[in-house]
Amino acid sequence: MYSIDRAKFKTYQDFALDFQRCRNVSIGRPIKNWCRLYKDGKDYVVKQVGWRGANVPLFKVSPDNTLTFVMPLENLLHHTQTVVSSLYRVVPITIERKRKGIYALAGMNDEAFQEEGRIGWGKVKSQGAEYFCGLQFDLITGQCLNKQPHMMDTVIPEKRKQWLRDVKRYKKGLKVRAKLGALQGFLPAIAKEEADAGGGWRYRRTVPKWEAPDIAQHVVECMRTEDYPQDILKLIAQTTQLGWGNDTITDQMMLANVDAVFDKCSLQYRKLYGVFGETLHKKA
Repeated sequence: MYSIDRAKFKTYQDFALDFQRCRNVSIGRPIKNWCRLYKDGKDYVVKQVGWRGANVPLFKVSPDNTLTFVMPLENLLHHTQTVVSSLYRVVPITIERKRKGIYALAGMNDEAFQEEGRIGWGKVKSQGAEYFCGLQFDLITGQCLNKQPHMMDTVIPEKRKQWLRDVKRYKKGLKVRAKLGALQGFLPAIAKEEADAGGGWRYRRTVPKWEAPDIAQHVVECMRTEDYPQDILKLIAQTTQLGWGNDTITDQMMLANVDAVFDKCSLQYRKLYGVFGETLHKKA
């Protein structure tokens, strides 16, 4: 459980007073080593410090003490370790991981989540508002202003059954191709691309991500039509990691990667597939 009195900023006025000490408004004022404070019109904006990139807005606070999260879910998922462990030190709101890809939040001033002067993390996970870009809280009362139905409460049974059939069939098709050695044929070209890129680390930065919106949509469409295009097969090979003590990619490694990909992206792919009803807390 977390103490309810740890936040640096508890009201809009706290942000205003702190920002008065900002030396350069264009680069903002540091709050913690992971976030900085900016001003946008009458609103104050807290941005996540980017690593080798621009700072990304996480939330804004309006004069009426309304806090609005403005970071898209797909961006938040890249920073959850920092945000989960540190958000309540900045504002009186806590965030907890419910399951892969789903995070619940609660205002620390909301008595519904308090237990003897502390916030019960179990209550946050079971009753808190699930994150989406646009989620709002009243900083004073801690109450969520626009909570949406929980994702897992919106499952459409018929769509879920169809999803289970199709994902099982598609994974089997990928594994059959791996067992037949079809994916091995991509390895020489991948090795050349890696060398041309100047090494494995630099090359991996250019490889498409399975969770990227365009790739995810492509995978789901291929599942529906039971299509196995070359780019999907190559991506399985590209994203297969060498096992400990191995110097070559084996068919078994690629078989394991098929399971790893669909486990990691399961929630996102199910959303795109239509397993869940209409909600706002989903990736764009």
